[in-house]
Amino acid sequence: MQRKNSIQIRNDETDILKILTTYARKQGSKSPEKLYMVYTKLVYKTLNIESGLRGQFNSHQLSIIATIEILIAQTVIELIKENIQYKKIYQIVKQKLQSFVGLISVKEIYSTDIELYNIKLAS
Repeated sequence: MQRKNSIQIRNDETDILKILTTYARKQGSKSPEKLYMVYTKLVYKTLNIESGLRGQFNSHQLSIIATIEILIAQTVIELIKENIQYKKIYQIVKQKLQSFVGLISVKEIYSTDIELYNIKLAS
């Protein structure tokens, strides 16, 4: 079920990126269709994961990717409404994603080593 939700969120994000490509084209971008690839790579680079592994992630990992994709979509729409230049939109999105990832431990979440983490709560 989580994988299906992840796919729907990704589809929603690509719908927003389609709007962004039209917006970028109007602003003079010579290859706005590359924005899909640029934003996809941004997700993977931000999380420090290899592309092509999405089908292998657990529900927690997929939820983090989905959260990032929602953040991208919301930020892009917000900035288009403010008439921000498309290159600046990318920089702002990148900054927001880095701030978000600073709140989580990506290394542990996307580690290729299968380890169990014991979380000890204060009593």
